[in-house]
Amino acid sequence: MTKTGSGRWRTWLLVGSLALNLLVIGSLAGIALKGGPAGPVNSRGGPEGLRMMFQALPETQRDTLRAQFRARETDFRSTRREFGRIRSAMLEVLARDPFDQAAFSALMDEQSNMMRRTTREGQSIFLQVIEDMSPAERQQFAENLRKPRHRRK
Repeated sequence: MTKTGSGRWRTWLLVGSLALNLLVIGSLAGIALKGGPAGPVNSRGGPEGLRMMFQALPETQRDTLRAQFRARETDFRSTRREFGRIRSAMLEVLARDPFDQAAFSALMDEQSNMMRRTTREGQSIFLQVIEDMSPAERQQFAENLRKPRHRRK
């Protein structure tokens, strides 16, 4: 079976969607567990803004954030497995002839919903750490965020 033009774009759409999902999960987990990635985009795909926020935290709050993410490591593993299940299902749907657009769309929706939930969970952890800071720590955090950062090349 040869792919038509529309079949190729669906494949690229799937790849892009999966990459975006892994970017967010990898970013949150990588920043928390590895102490912050290096560079504007780290090797796991973490965006500069998350790295800056993590690095601007006082060291004790960075330790707390790492601990919070480690405590949820099992949840993150489960999430990765679920993303894998969705990816496998998407690949199965893509291989079917005729293509079932409704099934593929439902899987994309499931994937998007899971990504939003995962992002909210990561934000919730980060926000709890910030909420538990003293006013002086929050002030220092804000000052740290205002400071220009030297970018690594």
